[in-house]
Amino acid sequence: MPLSQIALGSVADDGTGDTLRAAFGKVNAGLSAIDALPTDPQTRARRLLARAVSGVPASVMTSAPTITQGALGAASTVNGATTTTPSILPNSPRLRSVGGFQSQDGGGNWSARSVTYTATPTYGAHAGFGVRFVTDAPRFDYATFAPSYGSNGGFVEIRVNGQKASGSDPFYAANAGSETGHGRFRYTAVDFGSSAVRTVELYFGGLSGGLPQLRGLNVPALYSVWPAAAQDMPRALIVGDSYVAGSGMTNARGGWAFQFGDLAGFGEMIGGGIGGTGYVANGTAGYLNFAERDAFGDYDRDGQVDCVVIAGGINDGAAQTAGTLSAAVTAFIQTIRARQPKALIAVVGPWTAPGSVVNQARFDLIKAGFVAAADPFSIYLDPSATNAQSVAWQSGTGRIGATNGTGNSDLYISSDTLHPSPAGHDYLARRVTDEYTRQLRALTGLAYG
Repeated sequence: MPLSQIALGSVADDGTGDTLRAAFGKVNAGLSAIDALPTDPQTRARRLLARAVSGVPASVMTSAPTITQGALGAASTVNGATTTTPSILPNSPRLRSVGGFQSQDGGGNWSARSVTYTATPTYGAHAGFGVRFVTDAPRFDYATFAPSYGSNGGFVEIRVNGQKASGSDPFYAANAGSETGHGRFRYTAVDFGSSAVRTVELYFGGLSGGLPQLRGLNVPALYSVWPAAAQDMPRALIVGDSYVAGSGMTNARGGWAFQFGDLAGFGEMIGGGIGGTGYVANGTAGYLNFAERDAFGDYDRDGQVDCVVIAGGINDGAAQTAGTLSAAVTAFIQTIRARQPKALIAVVGPWTAPGSVVNQARFDLIKAGFVAAADPFSIYLDPSATNAQSVAWQSGTGRIGATNGTGNSDLYISSDTLHPSPAGHDYLARRVTDEYTRQLRALTGLAYG
């Protein structure tokens, strides 16, 4: 039976949210469209292309709501609920998952389950997650739990009817205070000033390994919250490193991967970026590389998607030296195909930066691994100077704060010499979208221009 025919009320909640999410997460994401996908790749590519040519960045509301962060531990200004007992919890079927979901551990705490970080396993939060719902309330508030790790904390992007509620996302600093003492909980109120039916999306994005977690939300008495309608839009899963996670961003979805999701017309971008990792690399903290995350269900936990984007290689210098990189690329593409039999697989070649230069030989090894996989519904996006335009996407040895006029790294690489600046994330999102669209046109037999 197609997943889209599963009845919403046929599965009982086990109290952790996992049963509900496992059964409903796929329905929430709108799998009716994927159930009906044709089997031939060209028709599927045309569907993706139709969305890509119409994708646009999310705009900011002209009449924005008032957003007010409450004091740590303060009760809801909407209905008086405490920060630990909001009326609508993250596992409520009234909230649809966007880009991963949260579950409840044995201690009753909520944590993101978007990405596996280590083999313990702990579920990472760097890539972000969100919820979407409809409400007629004139105001609501949501409770967050501050991350206890990471040097910078994270953001929450609020979208209303598809538009951003603010040009800058509310920020939540990392806080190692006592959970039981409510030292890390706070409400944020969103006041529209009047009642109307609105679709609201809350998206939680983190920096340096941490982000605020959703504890729940409240609306005033007499008003309602119900699930947002499933979107008949493509869904994507992206696998990568700190570039995908959004290092250097200044808001919840400022990283190139999530900007690409908007520009390419995806209704949902499920993030999977872990800093320091790659096809083989585990990073200094021993995080799971791309292949190792498969053991924890990262590539099909949220159901079937229309497109899987793989973007990595900047951290795989050791694998290049050891001669294992190409084979790892091939094997990982085959793993993704086994988990996502209908999805387009888009492999993006590695980034390069003054602080971690990727030579042409590594670009060539990753491309060779892609070619060896011989996947019939896949595309390769080449950022190197050997691409179709014969122009490398990134160039130069400068950076923000130390420009030298040798290339675009003066603008697009942050002061750490490794990661994109906010402008760099904007730039990469556009370059990836442009090449992705060009490749889709080639798959469908349409001219580019």
